[in-house]
Amino acid sequence: MQNVSMMGWDATAKVWRKLVCNAAGKLIIDPSEILEDNPTDNEVGKAPTSNWAFDHKANVAAHHTRYTDAEAKAAVGYNGTKYWSCPGIHFDPLTPATDDITKSNEGYIIVNASDLRLKAAVSLPHGATVTSVIVNGNASSQSKTWGIYALKLSDRTKTQMGWDYMNTASGVGSLAVIDNSTYAYFLCTSSLAAADEIWGALITYTL
Repeated sequence: MQNVSMMGWDATAKVWRKLVCNAAGKLIIDPSEILEDNPTDNEVGKAPTSNWAFDHKANVAAHHTRYTDAEAKAAVGYNGTKYWSCPGIHFDPLTPATDDITKSNEGYIIVNASDLRLKAAVSLPHGATVTSVIVNGNASSQSKTWGIYALKLSDRTKTQMGWDYMNTASGVGSLAVIDNSTYAYFLCTSSLAAADEIWGALITYTL
């Protein structure tokens, strides 16, 4: 049987060269021709070495656990206790054209007649959980109450989420998780008397 030689093309010298084998007939190849210790961007002719792959696997920073929803919120300061507030002038009477009120330049609202109710729209993030509500006013308003309501957008059904006296904070008993796809939200006072003042409202919530 004749000897058979394997040839390889030398692209630099542009000649065919005989491939080198060991005594067992295995090709002797320069590893640097097909492997590199640190991968090069856009290199398609070489693969990373086992040494680099081992170090890369052990690199925690390169293979960290991806953010959970909670971690992502924490990273941008979106979790924890948050607050929504409004000044008294955010409130309006039920019939603004005739109800006698004064919106002060200082931000509070003054009732100038008896038997007036005030309402204010509330805007909270979808998915927030309401933990506390308070409406603040002057001393004469403390015998009056506030309520927070959810208005169902599909049929305008109104549900009271919670209530308490002015200047008293309280949690909500129902619909605590804000669902802006189904409801809109607002605050409402009980009947106020002349000289009552509403200074503002504060809602505490979590995400």
